[in-house]
Amino acid sequence: MKKTTKKLVFIGVNIVICFGLILLGHSWPEGVEGIYSRKIYPLLIDVLNLVSRPFPFSLTEIYFLVLAIFLLSFMVLWLLFSLQRDFVKGLNYLLRFFMLISVNVTLFLVLWGMNNYRLDIEDLFAFENQEISQGDLEESYQWFVEQANFTKEQLQGEALLTLEDIMMKTDEGYAILADEYEFIRSRRARVKPLSISGLFSQSGYSGIYLYVFSEPTINIMPHITSLPFVASHEMAHQQGFASEDDANFVGFLAASRHEDALFRYSAYLVAMTYVGNSLYQTDAEAYKRLNAMLDENVREDLQARSEFWQKNIRPKTEKVHNQVNDLFLKANNQPDGILNYSNVTKLLVLAYKNDRLDK
Repeated sequence: MKKTTKKLVFIGVNIVICFGLILLGHSWPEGVEGIYSRKIYPLLIDVLNLVSRPFPFSLTEIYFLVLAIFLLSFMVLWLLFSLQRDFVKGLNYLLRFFMLISVNVTLFLVLWGMNNYRLDIEDLFAFENQEISQGDLEESYQWFVEQANFTKEQLQGEALLTLEDIMMKTDEGYAILADEYEFIRSRRARVKPLSISGLFSQSGYSGIYLYVFSEPTINIMPHITSLPFVASHEMAHQQGFASEDDANFVGFLAASRHEDALFRYSAYLVAMTYVGNSLYQTDAEAYKRLNAMLDENVREDLQARSEFWQKNIRPKTEKVHNQVNDLFLKANNQPDGILNYSNVTKLLVLAYKNDRLDK
């Protein structure tokens, strides 16, 4: 009975800690920004990064595999003992299951999740209360098209970076960005390949930030021009930008300032696509007119990227992954869920208007 009480107390303490942190995050975003996101979190990441960076594979994937085995084992044992009417032993394993769940939710909030409650990125970049016009949309789209054409021309005849180069060099863009913004940190970090890249390809996803050991990880199967931006996006999560549109925007900034043209090209292709999609919805004719400026070699890369996803995505797998991801985002102070991925258009256009891009 004492052991049962201790387990219940352990679970209760974790629940109280989680609710306390979430309540604090909702009520005091300025404190989360100043104390957690800019002071506590960077120290945690520096330690975790020091542990995980030497390994070329993801330690967190191994951690989650072991965790899943333990959780499944506890549920099977609970069921077996319950069927045998040994409810005391069954309860013991059920409580162990919830102990593991509770401590991992607490770890998530402490190691990364509190970043969901930091100040809005519009505040950080001084974009608050600014709107964009149709003219802004057209002008910025034209600029992104021109940049995509220009960087593609720079890449002609050059040997592209290898996958390993991309994963090891992503942090170089953040080193440049850190000189401009005090809320960006320069650190030596590496991006890692996902061992389940095939599953991610079937579900239409390109990467994930694994917080336990602070590991930005990417699906290594998509077209090579996609990977630098995806790596930069996941590293934006490591920087403490939890929201998907925030990570897209910060990832774009870091990749677009990178010294290697492939990173810049990858960034401009993504920005051009986001802004172009929005422009098409508001003025299809303007989109078609400006899209006609796109270089044929850029079109071929876009086609290759599209064909990859058409070939690999499995609708049922994509639906399940989308539903899980949507619930996860909504549970973490991102009420738009997976729609949050599309909000980056406004940030990109505002960055163009405010001369925050590398023009």
